[in-house]
Amino acid sequence: MTPHPRAEGPKRNGTAPVTLKTFDAIREGMSYDEVADIIGREGEEKERYEAAGRSKASFTWSNPDGSSVGATFINNALVSKSQYKIAAKPFIPQ
Repeated sequence: MTPHPRAEGPKRNGTAPVTLKTFDAIREGMSYDEVADIIGREGEEKERYEAAGRSKASFTWSNPDGSSVGATFINNALVSKSQYKIAAKPFIPQ
């Protein structure tokens, strides 16, 4: 899948890894734009469904080490988030 089609905002040009602090700042009810601004980059869209006036979309933000954050939105409001192997402090190779 491809990154979210919206233009990058001023807070979304980063490449820093997603951290546990970032993950903890994401709250239920936030929009995709709010989540992407907190993370600092666009998410990769994994799935999208639209039917009967409702939309559901899921995105992933991956780190180079394979860790990631996932988020699911219904009608552009965050309904669930998950993380896979996100460390409190990111590993930065020397």
